[in-house]
Amino acid sequence: PWAAHRGKRLLVVDDEPINREIAVELLSDLGLIVDAADDGDAAVKAVAATAYDAILMDMQMPRLDGLEAT
Repeated sequence: PWAAHRGKRLLVVDDEPINREIAVELLSDLGLIVDAADDGDAAVKAVAATAYDAILMDMQMPRLDGLEAT
């Protein structure tokens, strides 16, 4: 089922570095193109610059949380 999604672009947003690293690694291994942001503010800037097929957003982050960013 993942083969149909190869090449899709995702944004992973999480303030915990290890969570970001694991998510990026696992999703990249599936053939997805994965970018990462460390908070909602960085996510908003990334979305303004790049079109994403999906965004995986942490809800509780400093500065701008996931709900506010969404």
